[in-house]
Amino acid sequence: MPMPTYRNTNYSVFYATLAMVVICCLTFGGRLIRPAMNKIVSRVELRDYEKVFRTLEHPAGTTPLSLRTTSGVLMDAEQGCDFFVGEIRQFNGNQDVISSSYAEQPVSGNPLEVAFIEKGLLPAKVSLFLPEPLNTLAGWDLPPASTGQPMYLVYLLVVGFEGDLELNCR
Repeated sequence: MPMPTYRNTNYSVFYATLAMVVICCLTFGGRLIRPAMNKIVSRVELRDYEKVFRTLEHPAGTTPLSLRTTSGVLMDAEQGCDFFVGEIRQFNGNQDVISSSYAEQPVSGNPLEVAFIEKGLLPAKVSLFLPEPLNTLAGWDLPPASTGQPMYLVYLLVVGFEGDLELNCR
């Protein structure tokens, strides 16, 4: 009876082909996966900013009317994502007291901004970077009784945030 012989099978072509397929999948799949990951991570970051924003101490004599958030490309940063969390509040009192009460409450190291609404319009410095419909008061779903009352917008604007994952909405 003949002895079985060991047959040396060369798998190098198979491994090379498999490596090429994996490289191609990672190269082309990365272009699809990266935007999806950016979207997920930016939603999480925006939610975190909103959560901290909701814990702010507001001045006495102010009432919340509408809170809105958005993320994406809002300013002219070269990379990263921009985040906006803002709330329109009604007030009776001194504008200086309102501004100074927020000056000492940064959110995650970012300063809060206060803009007073005059003649039913958001200030131009704010409405220029906000996307529609948030760039006008109509997009904020304000209660009808609030029109004509003194109001202000307190907001957080984070520009060019990248984080540990090199987030990029551009």
